[in-house]
Amino acid sequence: MNIIIGVDAANEAREKYTVLPLEDMKFKSHPDLPPITAYCLIENVPLDEVPKLQEQIDLHTKFYENYQKPDFNFCQQALEHLKGKWRGEIDTYYEVMEKRIIESKDVKDLKWDPILYK
Repeated sequence: MNIIIGVDAANEAREKYTVLPLEDMKFKSHPDLPPITAYCLIENVPLDEVPKLQEQIDLHTKFYENYQKPDFNFCQQALEHLKGKWRGEIDTYYEVMEKRIIESKDVKDLKWDPILYK
């Protein structure tokens, strides 16, 4: 998986690759700047997944959007269908997100902030 940062880079890459949003980040060194979105590039889509490619992209995008809300129940269900897609190229991302969701569900009185601070 290749990672790129910023919507401009993502839009350019969409001409050649499948581009998926991963998460929004803010940098502690620049707290006044708005969040920046990190994306991944899927370079090689397996032939057997091509017919359902848009469906998988849409599900991943809905996963990303519902993580922001947070609708963790939707996210956990979506993960069941997303893991293993794209030759498993982003399964480590899905595993990290699943762990975060489980940990966040266990915290009471959570003030949800989906932005990752680096």
